[in-house]
Amino acid sequence: MANDCESNEKTEDKKRKMRWTTAMDNVLLGMLVEATRDGKKCGMNKLEDYVWKAMRPALSEIAEEEVQQSPIDNRQR
Repeated sequence: MANDCESNEKTEDKKRKMRWTTAMDNVLLGMLVEATRDGKKCGMNKLEDYVWKAMRPALSEIAEEEVQQSPIDNRQR
């Protein structure tokens, strides 16, 4: 399994690639573990929507660019 993958994002009629980094993976996994420990789940395997939305600012800070929701959704699969 590779540490990095690329997600395509459309912006203003242009395509640009955002590189998903190991640091972003670490932040994502850390936030998932913390949310699970804090009981922020609805149902058996689903986290509350606000947990996923809270990840965007943290990941954007690490990436030094705006991270859209779609790469986060794709990464969780």
